[in-house]
Formats: sequence, structure tokens, C-alpha cells
Amino acid sequence: MSMGLKKAYGKAAAALIRIYIRVVYRPECINREAGDRPVIYVSNHISHLDGLLMLTALHSERPYALTAKDWFDKKLLGPVFEAARCLPINRFGLDTSWLRGASEKLRAGKSVIVFPEGHTVHGGELDEFKPGFAMLAKMTGAPVVPVWHGPGRAFRKTKIVFGPASCAELPAMTSDALRREGERFRGMVEALGRQNGGGEV
Repeated sequence: MSMGLKKAYGKAAAALIRIYIRVVYRPECINREAGDRPVIYVSNHISHLDGLLMLTALHSERPYALTAKDWFDKKLLGPVFEAARCLPINRFGLDTSWLRGASEKLRAGKSVIVFPEGHTVHGGELDEFKPGFAMLAKMTGAPVVPVWHGPGRAFRKTKIVFGPASCAELPAMTSDALRREGERFRGMVEALGRQNGGGEV
């Protein structure tokens, strides 16, 4: 498949996926505040569709979503994720190239969506938040917005609840400080879930 055909295929497939998500998962944004600067959205992770769900719900804002590099390696899915404004991240290696890519998007005025658990989690209680998003916030000065979404079931309205934006509290980029920031924002997302029926996740 030529590069031109790949791009056309990716755009068409991404558009169809947005329609599918709007019809089947019916995303509804709650307490979303329109800002004049890009932010880092940090959200719980309950489904492989989460990135595309958030990108669909925030489509007018044109953000980018960090997505496992595995999906980009699949022949038919790679062009779709590229067209959908996803950024690849290697979950299993020490590769930090995603930080550079996400920083470039934020500095260009585009928000970035991150799922700090790094894998899907079910049952209501969130897993540990990996602190890469806090590093990204420190590097770029972008505020962080906690987000909870659920229940993520077909033909039921999916709530996407936004908390207030806040800046990363990192006087020093130490492992302990990064871990504390991960826990702080994990607590914020959990609180949003409890307030909005998070036990159903």
C-alpha cells in the first residue's frame, strides 16, 4: 500500500471509529472547562478503546493520546492510530522518545492524554500511576487535569468527568518526588470515580 493510500485509509477508518464510539459508547463530558492553554489529561484505563474514546469526546480540541506502540506495529491498525492523533509509547522498554514527541505537541498548543496505569484495570480500584506524566508536566509547564471515565459499556452513556487543573509539585526531579506526584493524581482520579459511580468500572 502506498503512503498516500495508507493515509487515506487511516483517515477514513478513524472517522468511522469516531462515529462508532459516539453511537455505541455515547461519551458525555462533565465539568470540562475550556482553557486557553494545552494541558495533560491523566485518566483511568478500563478498555483498549480508551484513547480513541477520549480523542472522540475531545475531538474539537484536537488533542493527542499516548498509545501502546504495539498497536502501531499492526499492519492494518498503525495508519488508523496515526490518523486518530495517537502517539506511540513503548510500555516495556526504557525508551523516552515519547517524552520528546509529547513535549513537542504541548509546546505547539495541543493537549496530550495519558493513561498512567500503563495497562487496563477493572474493578474500581486504580493501579499505581507511573510518573512519566509528571516529568512531562515539569518539562513543559503544562497543567495536569485529572479525568475519570466509565462505565465503558456498550449502549450506555460513558461519563467523562474532569477535575480542576493543577500544576505538578516537583521541586526536584527525584524518584520519590515523582512517585508522590503519581500517588497525588491517582488520588484525584479515584475521588472523581467515587463521586460519579466509579464502583461500576
